[in-house]
Amino acid sequence: MLVALVIFRIVRLNSVIQRWHQIPPLSLGFVIILLGLAIWARAARFAELLGIPAMSLWNPAAGYSLACLVLPGGIGEFTLPMYLKPFGITAAEGITVAVITRLADVAISAVLVVLLFPMLHQVPGTILVWAAAIAAGLTLTLAVLLWHPRRPVKPQILVHRVLHRWHWMGRSLEPALTMLSRVSKKTIVRIILLTMAWKLLNAMMYWEFAEALSLGIRFIQICNAMLIYSLLLVLPLPSLAGFGASEAWWILSFRAEGIKLSHAVVAALTFHVGNLFAVTVLGILPMIRTFLRFSH
Repeated sequence: MLVALVIFRIVRLNSVIQRWHQIPPLSLGFVIILLGLAIWARAARFAELLGIPAMSLWNPAAGYSLACLVLPGGIGEFTLPMYLKPFGITAAEGITVAVITRLADVAISAVLVVLLFPMLHQVPGTILVWAAAIAAGLTLTLAVLLWHPRRPVKPQILVHRVLHRWHWMGRSLEPALTMLSRVSKKTIVRIILLTMAWKLLNAMMYWEFAEALSLGIRFIQICNAMLIYSLLLVLPLPSLAGFGASEAWWILSFRAEGIKLSHAVVAALTFHVGNLFAVTVLGILPMIRTFLRFSH
């Protein structure tokens, strides 16, 4: 609510809606195509971990993307097992896939923020230090989860001891650990490349909105702001469909890039509402089908 009040003091909602009317239908169509390709990249990541054809997982990935966007406090992450259940995937395996791919999202964003330091000279040093710490921590976490040498390393030995003591936890996580043991180095490389493709396609989608509104925001600025935005999303604020929290993180990200406040506000509203519209178009039918299946 506070974010909404601040936004409406900076720009009038009517003026923003008038600007949205300037977006050509062709641009909206292009945005939906780009998002469809991005969802395919997300589905391909799931396929790498599950051994299921990527095109078979497009509908679950689309429904899952919508759930993550509209459900508050990160609850949408826990819906992935519902979408994967028809493929014989257990809840533990589904949660493992969601965790691994989300860790990859945040870790790669943090690494890119650190590597793009010359282009992010206006970002406060504390954000860069935070990004570096996240990158190091998540890289180590992914290494422990995905690296399975013949002789277990100390963190893995500790995990097995804990699971041995709590048998119920071991039984619950056994399918997930079995799935992780099958992950190869090639799979890890593919997941990294697909994650970067997912981010690039999303950046192109947002740039199409910015160009349609003539906001004068360069593509590299959108890429950099999106990386910072994805790191800020680690903080799960309870907001319905992300309204308020999403705008706040986008505005902070654009201000770090030196974008004028009025343009940052318009871009934040457009990116959130535009993304919500496109994801709903692609994900609403898979979501309805899944919830109907579970309601019977």
